Amino acid sequence: MGRWRPELPHDLIGPRWRTTPHWPRGPTRILSYAELSSARGITFSRRHLQRLEDGKKFPMRVRLGENRIGWVETEIDEWLSAKVAARNV
Repeated sequence: MGRWRPELPHDLIGPRWRTTPHWPRGPTRILSYAELSSARGITFSRRHLQRLEDGKKFPMRVRLGENRIGWVETEIDEWLSAKVAARNV
């Protein structure tokens, strides 16, 4: 009896499996409000962030619990990259 392997469609078995979009990219990292300013330099107030989110001008927050929110790191990085790219137009 060999090692257990998950059932995969035949086109996902082998090396191609790692290059498909279905391959897990690693854990999703969530940034807290404090990390927005310390790690990314975003120093907006909580209220201003809410206004930007309501206007679809900033990535939406993720509710992690009753009193805990955060933002998906990749979405914040994409937003920052778009701001930098728009500056160079």
